[in-house]
Amino acid sequence: MKYTMTCKKNTITIDTKTGDIYGDTYAMKEIIKSDLYATWDNVRKVWHSDNLDETINEFRQYLTRCYKLEVVDAEELSEEADDSSEAKATTETVKTAEAHANKTVSHTRLVNGNDGFYQIIYYTDGTSKKMFVG
Repeated sequence: MKYTMTCKKNTITIDTKTGDIYGDTYAMKEIIKSDLYATWDNVRKVWHSDNLDETINEFRQYLTRCYKLEVVDAEELSEEADDSSEAKATTETVKTAEAHANKTVSHTRLVNGNDGFYQIIYYTDGTSKKMFVG
């Protein structure tokens, strides 16, 4: 499972399957060492911990309150890294949106933002979600 954790403007990604921590880690290195019990792997240039899953489960409330710990879907990460056509990204976005909590998609809209295209997904319960496409 993948998580993101934010402190001020720095965000890191925590992968509990591999035990790796990556992202804007330099500013958060003391937090990573003290709260996640990780060590720096100089060869692979990532932080690594053998017991990330247990640590996150044990301190989930603390990490959520202090560092905005959030679960990240694997489809959303691969979607942002995907350089394929706009149509394929739109299809994946809708699939990701439909997979979220028992919500039904009423319609979607592709908009051009200042830094790229965004897919806005509207649900039947009145909520919406904005996702970066490319």
